[in-house]
Amino acid sequence: MKTHILSVYSSLTLVAILLQGISLLNALMVWMDVDMLQTILADKEEIHNLGEIPLSRAPVAMIFVADKHYGMQADEEWESLFGDNSGFIRLDAVSNPFELSLYHQLHCLNGLRKLLIHPGWEGDEEKEWHFRHCLNFLRQAILCNGDTTLEPSFQYELENGTSVPASHGTNVAQECRDWTAVRSFVENNGRSFRDIPYNLSLKQGSEQW
Repeated sequence: MKTHILSVYSSLTLVAILLQGISLLNALMVWMDVDMLQTILADKEEIHNLGEIPLSRAPVAMIFVADKHYGMQADEEWESLFGDNSGFIRLDAVSNPFELSLYHQLHCLNGLRKLLIHPGWEGDEEKEWHFRHCLNFLRQAILCNGDTTLEPSFQYELENGTSVPASHGTNVAQECRDWTAVRSFVENNGRSFRDIPYNLSLKQGSEQW
């Protein structure tokens, strides 16, 4: 009987030791994972989640039209979209400026336009980087907004003679953010901080990304 009890006790002791060893091993693995994650994050760009400017999100209606303005060669019209501050605002007198994503998207679209009308930039490392950046940024911006407005279709004939459905998207009422209110906010913000210098560290080209 004593032998049986001692055997059971020894088995339980062994199990306890094994469980304690497993717990210590798990703790060590977690510590190594956290340490590795901290190392990875230290080598990566900081992820920001700063919210939005304090404006009403009440939707407004906008009808998309085939506008004769903002053509490929209309430099002045494109530049007029940005205003004096190019879409940058300040939250206070000491922090660095922030760019509103709306203006970043317009900047990228305008940048792609300029690259298309001024050929010969292939091989220019800085311009090729800008092209890739803007193409990727606009792709993600479109997916992020996820516009599900229904657009009427028409039959479009391909070169091989077959017809496929297509849509030009004009004369369709869209539910939009009031971009004129956003522009007014940016302009008023710029006037408020006009005489206060930035506190920025300068970086060249793609180094800032």
